Amino acid sequence: LEEERAEMREELQQAEEPYTIWQLRLEQDKLMAMYYDYLMHQRNRFVAEWAEFNLNIKNILAAYTSRQLGFDPKEYIIGGGTLQHHLRTSQAADFSITEELFPQIQQLVNISREEDIARREQLIDRLRWDWLEEQTFFKPFDIEYLLAYYLELEILERWVSLNEETGEKVFRQIVSQLKHESTTSLEEFKRKQKK
Repeated sequence: LEEERAEMREELQQAEEPYTIWQLRLEQDKLMAMYYDYLMHQRNRFVAEWAEFNLNIKNILAAYTSRQLGFDPKEYIIGGGTLQHHLRTSQAADFSITEELFPQIQQLVNISREEDIARREQLIDRLRWDWLEEQTFFKPFDIEYLLAYYLELEILERWVSLNEETGEKVFRQIVSQLKHESTTSLEEFKRKQKK
């Protein structure tokens, strides 16, 4: 496989076409890396952590998928952090990623094993949703809460646009959950105000 890749790279470099698919993928990877690097260096901690969380999800899933397909994971990893180093160099089945490095690693490993693509996407969005909720649960009056709300609306909009019936069902479940959580948050806020 490595020999075939080396031959393919050599052929692409010698090709007369100025723009090859391989070059396009490399340029897209560079653009994606610059995008995440920019976001992870923002002053707003929430924005930086959200970007890092999403980059880690994409990299972990890319590593597991490429390994399942017999490809070298290091060619599909973007960024240069500790987690990315593990994904590029580790030969361990779990890439030596601990919960200290990525707390949701076990959930993501289970998601990577899901064969139904739609179900996998739902699980990934659920993981993102849970992260947003966890980050903003005790900050109902901060800008981070508004940013999380916007990101949650984007998740909902995506599912509504994919399938109206499923999207509406998911939307109703989430609205019901939000009502319950907002009541809980309000009660918690009132208790803290009394102290």
